[in-house]
Amino acid sequence: MRIRVELIRCERPTEIRAIIQGDLEGSARLGIRPGSAGSSLVEVAWTIEMMQMAMRLADRVAHPLLQWGHDRVVEITVARFRQRIDSGH
Repeated sequence: MRIRVELIRCERPTEIRAIIQGDLEGSARLGIRPGSAGSSLVEVAWTIEMMQMAMRLADRVAHPLLQWGHDRVVEITVARFRQRIDSGH
């Protein structure tokens, strides 16, 4: 799977917006705002559409399985991100 991510707005330190093109197409946003006790709250949202015909067909046949796999990828990504933050890297 190939994608191209183009950052279209980077407003430090509050927001990043991107356009995704390729096998997936859509947009994404990462927002950062102050939390309590010096922490930050991060909100991530995206709207993505699969462009490969095979993936579209697989989604029609096995949507729950693809959704489950997607959710695991997001969970692992968030966990690794938190590990990096906690370790100071």
